[in-house]
Amino acid sequence: MANDNEKKPSSLPEGLSSIADDEAITEINLTDFLEESSKAAPLFEGFHEDIENTEKSIESELQSLYDDIVGSGPEVIVPKPMSVLTASEAEPAKIALSDPQLPDDGEASSLDDLWMNPEDYYDEEIPVVSLDEDEPDVYEMSEQEPFEEETADEPETGADSAKDDIFSMIDMLKADSDGETGFGDILSEIEANEGIATVDTELSVAASLVTDPAAYEEDESVWELPEEEAEAIPEVPAEEVSATENTEDKVDTDSDEFQRELAILLGDAVPEEKPEAPAGFVIDIPDDGNDYEAAAAQPEKLYEPEPMSSGITYMTEEEFEAKEAEKKAKRKKEPKEEKPESKAAGIVRKVVLAISAITIVVCSAIIVNTYIVQPLMFRKTAQQVADQMSENISQHDQTAVVDSRLESEFPGVEFPEGMLAKYGQLYAANNDLRGWISIDGLDINFPVAQGIDNDYYLEKDIYGKYTMYGVPFFDYRMTDFRNLHRNNVIYGHNMRSDDYIFGNLENYRTIEGFKNAPVIECNTIYGDYTWFVYAVFITNSDPKDDNGYLFPYNFIDISTAKFEGYIDEIDKRKLYSTGVDINVSDKILTLSTCCYDFNEARLVVVARLKRDGESVSVDTSKAIENPNPKYPQAYYDANKKAVNPYAQDARW
Repeated sequence: MANDNEKKPSSLPEGLSSIADDEAITEINLTDFLEESSKAAPLFEGFHEDIENTEKSIESELQSLYDDIVGSGPEVIVPKPMSVLTASEAEPAKIALSDPQLPDDGEASSLDDLWMNPEDYYDEEIPVVSLDEDEPDVYEMSEQEPFEEETADEPETGADSAKDDIFSMIDMLKADSDGETGFGDILSEIEANEGIATVDTELSVAASLVTDPAAYEEDESVWELPEEEAEAIPEVPAEEVSATENTEDKVDTDSDEFQRELAILLGDAVPEEKPEAPAGFVIDIPDDGNDYEAAAAQPEKLYEPEPMSSGITYMTEEEFEAKEAEKKAKRKKEPKEEKPESKAAGIVRKVVLAISAITIVVCSAIIVNTYIVQPLMFRKTAQQVADQMSENISQHDQTAVVDSRLESEFPGVEFPEGMLAKYGQLYAANNDLRGWISIDGLDINFPVAQGIDNDYYLEKDIYGKYTMYGVPFFDYRMTDFRNLHRNNVIYGHNMRSDDYIFGNLENYRTIEGFKNAPVIECNTIYGDYTWFVYAVFITNSDPKDDNGYLFPYNFIDISTAKFEGYIDEIDKRKLYSTGVDINVSDKILTLSTCCYDFNEARLVVVARLKRDGESVSVDTSKAIENPNPKYPQAYYDANKKAVNPYAQDARW
């Protein structure tokens, strides 16, 4: 047999790869083969190199068979291999590829029959190399489906028996070359067999069919492929076709296989054989990850891919609304699952709850104390003190001073010399008592104390006990309560929550408020005094609220000239003129309390001491409003007034 590694041109039709993937070529239907190779050639473009090797292997087998016969008998008995046919041989008959049929004249070509019925020319079991490890190593013909073109209605010709005779004779030739039957007798039998016809013409037709199948197409439109598929079919260069047509195989008489076969025929010693490849056609195709078996079995899937599903389901608006309503109803019915609370979280929660509870209690207590308890206690104490003072006044003459009787009543108490007796009992309770103030029409009727500074009595009552209202007190700088100072200053709270202490001084902002209370009774422990309201104004207690200036309205004693300048300053600042006059020899009373026109603002009421022989009544009809009072800069800013007309005034 010829060497498998020898490179020889292929004479098989292009497209043999459609049936030569991972199994041996065991049956070929020419019609199906040609149709499949024309339509599905793009499926097997990767197999061309393997198919070329397969073709060469087939040629080698046919060449070996041919060499065996040619070496022992006439050439006309056995068909030549395809590769040695030339164009000079008999003119082939045109065969339509669309519907190939056997010649009607009954002269069936042995080569045609070989292509059409290959199962008759092979053993039932042929070992193959499979790409799938699970497949058996033996290809059984019994498992293959019959070819569709073989029908029971076709008349049986003598071709089958002739083929059987040929192969049986070849086997006899190989096995019984030394027997009684000579080779010449075998040849005679072959020639005498009517079923064996001369095959020169059939060989020519087969060769032309293989080398130029397009010449036998009756209707080219039947095989016309779509443009994109036709472009994918590789074209065979003209040089290869020409080389295939004109190349003649030569028998290699020096090869080891030829010598072995010849020795078998002649009965000589057979040379030692080299290991042969397994019988059949072995195709070793590397695994490139593609499933070519599935592609060959169902090529239509490559051309008609199944539509891909987007996986999206669309609902109508009514369906969507119904689904949302169902979800809401389900959420209402299903109680929310509560996560178990950790120990630390429980402790934190309890602490927070405890703090919150304490905060609520404290705030509630503060609110109750501020708006209920403190006012009640202050009013009660103030009423007790007022009642006691009224009783003392009724018991003592208005001008009576402390005597021995009072001293014996309160032993251990040092009463100041000349102190009025009516203040003795209250002074015995608190030696800081300095006087009493009352304003009819404003509900002001309180004792007046004096502390070591101007903060001491901000949150103490006349008995020294705590109260947020405090008690009215004289400026700590005052020392002469017998004769009074030029300016006698008293301070008191103005609470936002109520009008206790000096809260009702707010009534003096208007002329009507002034008319309701034009006279103030402010006494000391040494004497009783009446004062007439002269001016009401608003000032600051922090220099930054008036461009660094602090109006010193709370002076105690100043010179007469300076006092005259002060009167001019309060005339600019007063909200209205009360009709009360004032001169440099007069003494004044200044009541100061907080107000809320701006931060740290002060409401100041200045009253002039009643002169000797002057009426205790005031003509309030003379009160006139000041059209342009002088305010601190902070007032203009708080009320969004762009211009301060007194910004350039000289400071007093």
